[in-house]
Amino acid sequence: MELNKETPMKHKILWLFFLTLIILNLPLYGQLGMGSGRISGKVTDNEGNPLEGALVTVENLQYKTILKNISDENGKWGVSGIASGRYFIIVKLEGYREEKCELTISFATKRAHTLDVTLKKEEKVPVLPSGKSGKKGKELAALLEAGINLYNQGKYEEAIAKFEEFAGKNPSMYQVYINIGNSYREKEELDKAIQAYQMFLDKLEEFKETIEGDEDAARVLATIGEIYLKQDKLDDATNNFRQAIEISPTDAILAYNVGEISFKKGKTDLAIEYLKIATEIKEDWPDPYLKLGYAYLNKGDFKLAVESFKTFLKLAPDDPQAPTINNLIPQIENLIKKEAIP
Repeated sequence: MELNKETPMKHKILWLFFLTLIILNLPLYGQLGMGSGRISGKVTDNEGNPLEGALVTVENLQYKTILKNISDENGKWGVSGIASGRYFIIVKLEGYREEKCELTISFATKRAHTLDVTLKKEEKVPVLPSGKSGKKGKELAALLEAGINLYNQGKYEEAIAKFEEFAGKNPSMYQVYINIGNSYREKEELDKAIQAYQMFLDKLEEFKETIEGDEDAARVLATIGEIYLKQDKLDDATNNFRQAIEISPTDAILAYNVGEISFKKGKTDLAIEYLKIATEIKEDWPDPYLKLGYAYLNKGDFKLAVESFKTFLKLAPDDPQAPTINNLIPQIENLIKKEAIP
């Protein structure tokens, strides 16, 4: 099918969409996500002390290949055989909160990348208010653990009962309202989920006087926004997303996730808004530019789509999706030229 100036724009977009589907199904480059690159780093605690024995799992998101390594006595770890692409990395060590991150690795200019991780100490037994230590404290800890086990088993109604009992007996541990909200969300009782999340925010502000800079508050607000988006309450969703970004203005991943969720829900303008925020926070992160390109393409703003795609290629020239984008850009530019013909 050849495009000409008489071809209706609707048909042009459909043709471009069809072309994209063809390109996306071209043979993939690389073999099972393996390459000759390397990623390494250091695992430390909050005070900068090296942590030995941390398990680092590196998963290629395209090929689902997994590589692992354990940090040595100096906290150092390294994984070889890495190809360019998107990776999900998890760092675990008993007694510490696990850390997760998703990143794009490109070996266009160098064969090694560094990722240092700081693990925060995890309190296995809840910090209980005075007068609730000893036997009482153990009972409350057991109650919370029972709720978590029920949640993991998918017994959400029973889990909620345990969490609510815990909250009634230990109001200073208001974080449990996140567990309650998550349980209601799994049950698809979304209004009750929002109420529980809001209770967490109210309690947090009551105990800390402000939620400014609190990462948990930002994530909860974004979760509420996601629920509103699911309910097609765009104004409420936008309001919560904006609050989340205001509370954590340096969290590029949060902004990116909001943009990606919005795009998947068909809210293209909202997606563009937050993907742009992600690029402003972290200018050298290619993923938001790739999503922006598709968002602009979906909107029919071909010039900005090309700009975003070219920025993506500049930042990640040997990304697995780079061949697709390299093939797509000339087709979009051709559409732009045809639009300009009087």
